[in-house]
Amino acid sequence: PRVLPGEPQLIVDLFLNYDCDLEGKGIFTSMCDDLSRLTLTNQSLTETSEQDAMLKTLALETLVGISDSMVQWEREGREMSVRASDVLDGPTPSPKGDSCETIVSAAGNGSPAGFSA
Repeated sequence: PRVLPGEPQLIVDLFLNYDCDLEGKGIFTSMCDDLSRLTLTNQSLTETSEQDAMLKTLALETLVGISDSMVQWEREGREMSVRASDVLDGPTPSPKGDSCETIVSAAGNGSPAGFSA
């Protein structure tokens, strides 16, 4: 149960490939609905109340993990989008037109600009 929420792309793929398909079975929605019902039911689900509590806790942790995975997937997508736009836009020039790069002087001493060795 801990593997599924730990795979952000898998969670999103379940939704996109099954729930967004008009002929699909709604696997993601069914899974989340069933987990929600497990956490909310007052009926006994197992042989002992301790097992019931553990099952409900695990179902809730899985729902939280799914939510966390979706948030992580969105953040990763946003970061990739920002990186892609940075690559397309090219480097941003510094206000002075030069950076802190080492500029090799005519003498070739490799000193940073403005400093002598």
